[in-house]
Amino acid sequence: MTLKKGDKVITTGKGRTKSWGNVVGIVTKRRGEKVFVVWEGTSFYIEDEMDIKEVLPDPSDSQ
Repeated sequence: MTLKKGDKVITTGKGRTKSWGNVVGIVTKRRGEKVFVVWEGTSFYIEDEMDIKEVLPDPSDSQ
């Protein structure tokens, strides 16, 4: 899967995201099989390190 800085992603429901619902975030960087995401709707800015299997490109993002 090709994800890069600035891409919008949603959770897949796998791994840690199993009970998160469809949370949307922005990719801040990519390191191999890890993606760093800042989630929308949070009260603080923090990068969350996610496995590539835990996120998908947001289908509503028309870049």
